[in-house]
Amino acid sequence: QKLESCMGILRKDVLLTEGIILPKESTITEFVPDIYPRIVLMNSAVKVLSDIRGQSLIVFDERCIYTEYIKKLVRCFDRIKVITPEPETYDKLSAELMKDNGFSLEVSDKPSYKADAVIAYKNSAPLYFSGKLFTSERKSIINGEIYSGGEIDLPDEYEKMRPEGVSRLLFASALYEKCKVKALSNIIYKDFRC
Repeated sequence: QKLESCMGILRKDVLLTEGIILPKESTITEFVPDIYPRIVLMNSAVKVLSDIRGQSLIVFDERCIYTEYIKKLVRCFDRIKVITPEPETYDKLSAELMKDNGFSLEVSDKPSYKADAVIAYKNSAPLYFSGKLFTSERKSIINGEIYSGGEIDLPDEYEKMRPEGVSRLLFASALYEKCKVKALSNIIYKDFRC
């Protein structure tokens, strides 16, 4: 209660050090990242995928934030399908890719894993998926390869500001999502591997 009274109106989206658990009755809410970890995953996947040539790629874009990344992946794959709850978000990009590259982007709201590679923040891949899976969750699949990571490096200017006990990814997420620090938009996982 003493902490809550000191915080005043600044009780929402608070960065907590690892191991701190708020009581259920607390009016303080912990910051939970939504967008930035997805961007770091996509940056990391694009880096790996830009060195290969594949037949097909499926990208799960639950937050409709990957349109610019799709442009980078068009040269690497013969077929790209985006799974998103708002397919119309990709109408402009689809028309642009068709006009400029003759590339037909598939967009759907129906999940599918029938591809050589899949980028999916949440791993709901079937157990027998046999391609490359880029995800934030390391669940098992029998025949495929799972790429994931958890650690990032911060530029020195932001590392100096990071509170002790707060992970780099959480701190960067807060800077990006709450403070609009777009300088962090190209960060990749330093431990991103299969």
